[in-house]
Amino acid sequence: MKNSKLVLSLFLIVSIYFITLQSNFAFAQSQNSQPVTSNIEAVTVFRSRAQITRSAKANLKAGKNEIIFTGLSPKLIENSFQLLANSSQVTIFSVQPTITSRRNPQAWKISEKIRDSLQNARTAQKELSDNLQILQNEEALLISNQKISSDARPLTPTELAAMADFIRKRISTVRKEIRETNQEQVENNLLINRLQSDLSRMLNQSTNSSFDLAVDIPAGEVIVSLEAKSAVSVEFMLQYLVTHVSWNPIYDLRAKEVGEPMEISYRAHVSQTTGIDWKDINLTLSTADPTQSTEIPEFYAQHLKIYQPVVVTGYASGQTNQYARKRKESATADAAWGDGDYEDIEVEESASIADYTTVKETALAAEFEISLPYTILSDGRKQLVEVSKMEVETDYQYTVFAGKNKEGFLMANLSDWQQYQLVSGDVNIYFENKFVGKTYLDTQNSGDTLAVSLGKDSRIVAERITLKDKNKRKFIGSNIKESKSFEIIIKNNLSRKVSVKVIDQIPLSMDSRIEVETENLSGGELNSRTGQVIWNTEIPASDSKKFKLEYTIKYPKGKQLDTNFVETN
Repeated sequence: MKNSKLVLSLFLIVSIYFITLQSNFAFAQSQNSQPVTSNIEAVTVFRSRAQITRSAKANLKAGKNEIIFTGLSPKLIENSFQLLANSSQVTIFSVQPTITSRRNPQAWKISEKIRDSLQNARTAQKELSDNLQILQNEEALLISNQKISSDARPLTPTELAAMADFIRKRISTVRKEIRETNQEQVENNLLINRLQSDLSRMLNQSTNSSFDLAVDIPAGEVIVSLEAKSAVSVEFMLQYLVTHVSWNPIYDLRAKEVGEPMEISYRAHVSQTTGIDWKDINLTLSTADPTQSTEIPEFYAQHLKIYQPVVVTGYASGQTNQYARKRKESATADAAWGDGDYEDIEVEESASIADYTTVKETALAAEFEISLPYTILSDGRKQLVEVSKMEVETDYQYTVFAGKNKEGFLMANLSDWQQYQLVSGDVNIYFENKFVGKTYLDTQNSGDTLAVSLGKDSRIVAERITLKDKNKRKFIGSNIKESKSFEIIIKNNLSRKVSVKVIDQIPLSMDSRIEVETENLSGGELNSRTGQVIWNTEIPASDSKKFKLEYTIKYPKGKQLDTNFVETN
């Protein structure tokens, strides 16, 4: 009875196992998994990311399907995937990215050649070893024959001389061949080691940092689970973000001559090491930042209280100072921000090819759509992309920094430059078809007018003279009053009238006991925050103009002015 129950139990277990196996097999059969090859249609490059747009076609069967987009970049960003299908018969359940490996065809061919070379080198090593053994045996035989010949019977002098000469020459030849064979073995062994190392590096992905050398390289895949109401052919569009991409602007500013509009050539250096070459793709450059946080900042209450000094006693001298300093810093922070019951907030800051570029301004950024196809390889090299060209109305003016430079700087002032969607970047400056220098365009800190220096012009001469007869010191009560007087002379040696901006400055007081007062600025405008005095004027050809800069400084008797000025913007 017990045996029959045991047999029945085993039968039930086996039956359940096969039923489960059959059920799983049927489910696996219902999942029609198929790899899909996709093509890159367009790439939108952000400053440190890129959005890849791929297209693919797949024939789906009725019911559940699984398709796998293969051959993607391993630098893909999870949670950035969007998949669209052009059929209402399809319902997409999940999109799951993963990293796998793929065969590098070029590297595989190279590895096959290395394998062939390695086999040939090993065969040659065996042949060298056999040849060396033969030579060593011959050497032993010659030495042995020499002894036998001399012991068998006495040799005549002629025979002895002939035999000695033969043996000597043959042994010399054999030993030379042995040395050469040994050297060939050493060199061939080095070749074998090098080939083995190269092959091992290509096959071992973990020690190979180059996509071009690895036989098996990382690759991205996207597994899509979906269901089709009926058998249908579907076109898919897959979009996702990748890292290891960048673009940086570079500008050429060209001014043919004074009075002409300035031409701005807007270009970009684009580079990528995503592991996938972009060949003949539609390229768009965007100023947007997809990594920027969309969370808005919050304000928290800031509580003020009276600072109470901390007195620390009972410590050694060095410990006292260090401990007191820390307690003082802590107390100062509490005094400014209350008792510390607040949260820290982190806020993230946020004919020419150029003729084929369309500038599209979105609500949050500018995009430059380049209609000509581009190829950008995954080798990290900078690919120069022509973005756009424009002419900007330019006002030319000489700027003289009195007391700092004797020559005037020719400045090109570009107005309404913001409409061209420029991004901070390096600038090459050309004037009169000559390269004059480089600068950096900082769009974050530029005003309505963009000022660009075209370099010094020695034909605009500036001289700042100290008028000693007016530089005096007087004692007034408990104070000293010093008078300062300067004459600024600007000479125009050009054959045409020029517009000149002259900049000088007076010192500012950082101490209430020091008073600075202006006496004569010759019509110049004083910036009370910076102390700069500016004159805007026009100087006829071969003429000059003079300006006076006079001011007084009053400070207490017995004190000395610190002439090591603290410079501020």
